[in-house]
Amino acid sequence: SLLKNFKPRAASLVSEDFEPSQDNIMKRPRLVTAGGVRLALLPKKNRGETVNVSMSLRIGNERALFGQQTAASFAGSMLTRGTTRYTRSQLSDLFEKLKVSGRVAGAGATFQTTRPMLEEALRLAVHVLREPSFPEAEFEQLRRQTITGLESQRSEPEALAGDEIGKIFNTYPKGDWRYAPTLEESIENARAVKLEDVRRFHEQLYGASRAEIAIVGDFDDARIEAVLRELLADWKAKVPFERVPVEYRA
Repeated sequence: SLLKNFKPRAASLVSEDFEPSQDNIMKRPRLVTAGGVRLALLPKKNRGETVNVSMSLRIGNERALFGQQTAASFAGSMLTRGTTRYTRSQLSDLFEKLKVSGRVAGAGATFQTTRPMLEEALRLAVHVLREPSFPEAEFEQLRRQTITGLESQRSEPEALAGDEIGKIFNTYPKGDWRYAPTLEESIENARAVKLEDVRRFHEQLYGASRAEIAIVGDFDDARIEAVLRELLADWKAKVPFERVPVEYRA
């Protein structure tokens, strides 16, 4: 009786019948290079007008990254804890308002949103990457949480096994970007890192001199290309990027 007068609404948004073969995936994107930024834009109709974004900044080189593992980790984790315009709480509210599910962290961002929200979501994500404020109180809270989490693993068999395996496969010197620190070394590093180290790492190494961005879903690719050019054109890292290879060693 409750449903006798119910008339379902006709679906107005339907997803595209997309063949997920490698050939079709490689045929469909529009590949664009804007300065050092490489874009792969694949517009297609999705149910709910969803859009997926993957953004990676390529930063640093072997020399500049030496001894910077902990500063890099903290810099990436501090991004969403406050910017020059927003507090941590305000950022959380804005991401929710823009229907962003995913994360801006490390040297990039991976998230999903919807067509109407995409432009503003990209503007917010780039703002977070470019202009973190590194609040001291947030840094100290993150440091305490990191140390507590690491110390809780001291009696965990999985963490201890990882330490032993790391010793076998560590073929690079301590401080090298490719070196795998032990649990105790990670705790010592977290205790020793300073806020100015984290700020300096971001200031010197972050930038879009070399970046890769892929966007797939329901969006206007010409408009979004223009937005990304506007947001990233003048953001250059002070330290040039050079890939740090991991060579095979017996």
